[in-house]
Amino acid sequence: MNITKLFVDFTQDHPHKAAFIIPKGDGEETVTYKQFYDLVSRYRQGLIDSGHKRGDRVILLMPIDLEFYAFMMAVISLGLVAVFLDPGIGVKKLLVAISDSKAKTIISIHKFLRLRFFLPMLWGKKLYSKDSQGLGLKSFAGLKMSKISEFQPENLENTDHLLITFTSGSTGRSKGSDRNVENVFNQINAIRGLWPSDSSQVDFSSFLMFGFMNLCYGITTILPPMDFTKVGEVDEVRSLELIKKYKVTRLSGSGAFLSKISGYMVKNGESIETILNTAQGGSPVNEEFCLNMRKAFPLARNLVVYGSTEVAPISVCEMDKLLHAKKEGALVGRPLDSLIVRIVKLPETISEFREGEAKSFEVPQGEWGEIIIRGPHVVKGYVDNEEATLKNKIRDFDGEVWHRTGDAGHFDNEGNLWITGRMSELVEFQGQTWRPYVVEAQINTVKGVKRSALIQTKKDVYLVIESSSDVSSDELAKKINEIGISGVKLKYIEVMPVDVRHSSKIDRIKLQKELL
Repeated sequence: MNITKLFVDFTQDHPHKAAFIIPKGDGEETVTYKQFYDLVSRYRQGLIDSGHKRGDRVILLMPIDLEFYAFMMAVISLGLVAVFLDPGIGVKKLLVAISDSKAKTIISIHKFLRLRFFLPMLWGKKLYSKDSQGLGLKSFAGLKMSKISEFQPENLENTDHLLITFTSGSTGRSKGSDRNVENVFNQINAIRGLWPSDSSQVDFSSFLMFGFMNLCYGITTILPPMDFTKVGEVDEVRSLELIKKYKVTRLSGSGAFLSKISGYMVKNGESIETILNTAQGGSPVNEEFCLNMRKAFPLARNLVVYGSTEVAPISVCEMDKLLHAKKEGALVGRPLDSLIVRIVKLPETISEFREGEAKSFEVPQGEWGEIIIRGPHVVKGYVDNEEATLKNKIRDFDGEVWHRTGDAGHFDNEGNLWITGRMSELVEFQGQTWRPYVVEAQINTVKGVKRSALIQTKKDVYLVIESSSDVSSDELAKKINEIGISGVKLKYIEVMPVDVRHSSKIDRIKLQKELL
């Protein structure tokens, strides 16, 4: 049980198949599966020679490129544990996550590692720099040995850690999701049930894990011309050239990434018929986005995917369906058949259900509550963090685990799931509880409103408006009155702050601080 065995097996049968196509100036570099295998072999030997052993945790805080994927493949093939930290969680949470990770090794860059003498959580760890050298640092390039040899991945148990992904921890301390061997296999199988994953596909994605998964199924990956920490700044002109030249069949990413590409294409009257599947995830989308995707990729099945670090994917929805949906929040479609999804009102503290007890907390059809989920690809706990596990997981009477998503939502009469905001971001105003996404979906229909956010501070409730043009004050006032939130304070801004990871989701914590 080691996912990298699939990559090794495919390489043996198809050594000359293109694994990666990488933009280089005006041209591209093609890396075959055998060339990539050789690179993995060199990093494997470097990790072995430097004393790394099965179970050691390695933090990968480095740019996403060919070397990143080869090193990640080497780490997992050896039974080491790849630890991912989201730079967008902020410096303080990043440092706490590093301490909590219990990692033996950190691979990073000068911008971060130059602080090594002042950060106790870095002391005693093996530090490798991708772009510098100095006292207490080893060169990342030094892990790439010259010797190339055939290898077979380490056999792993179902419960062995494979990946530890630290969530943003937007409402508290970052938590390391334990994505063990079984969980990752189940997650990949869930994705393959929704998403064509045979070796005939050519993929173009801003989701870094797709690059790794593609290697396991013989898919060619085109690396987008961008910095993966700034997906909203992808070079749309170059992207279109690559998509056309290599006849890309799958396209996926955050709203900011796909909006940049599809918006450019529609503006210039371009469309592509080789792409048959697209997927967007990470934030709600508007009608303009869905229309642009349909125009740019007329033959594609365009999906919006709802998921989280702990459960991905949860549900999918055809973009065309969003165009005709009511404004009840963010429509995310029907949950996967393999998952059980319930809408509940839970007590503040609960860590287990007795037989049949989960049903007693369910709300009637159509009413809102917190979304909880159980199923084969649900992360069962957080590594070395029993407190977080008790707070976010509920053990059922049969031993299975429910994940508390922290999202508020409801099911409509057709069994579709709607997301209406985070439970922690509900707004108390004029004696009522308001769910932000419901209000915002209606406000966003006002001409000139690009995006809106209902935000509560300690003193006031604000409706923040990001506008692309003049907004009709009369139309906006009428809509506010219809919704029933007259009395909120209006605040206009030029650009809404968004998360670092996807450059799409509204950063409500930052917005809240700016309003204080």
